[in-house]
Formats: sequence, structure tokens, C-alpha cells
Amino acid sequence: MLERRGIALSAVPVITSVFGLASRLGISLIHPDHAHSVRFVANHSRKGVLPIR
Repeated sequence: MLERRGIALSAVPVITSVFGLASRLGISLIHPDHAHSVRFVANHSRKGVLPIR
């Protein structure tokens, strides 16, 4: 869908991109006083397709 609209994209493993983005922004994904873990949730259905809005 993005390519059809002229938007370039590339596939990046999710965990790597999440940590890379946090590092680039200089933010921590968890705060040691408030959280002991982080959870990543994929936005797709059980059939493996993205929901249409």
C-alpha cells in the first residue's frame, strides 16, 4: 500500500527497529522505578493481515 502511494519502505526486524528508534530518540523503553519489562504487540489479525480502517 505504501509503495503504491510513492512512499519508500524497507523491512526491519521489529525488535531491532524498536530498540533502534528508542536509541535514536535517546529514550528508555522502561523506567527502573516503574517497569520491569517491555511488551511489543504486533498490529495484525490471526490471519496475518493488517486490519483495514
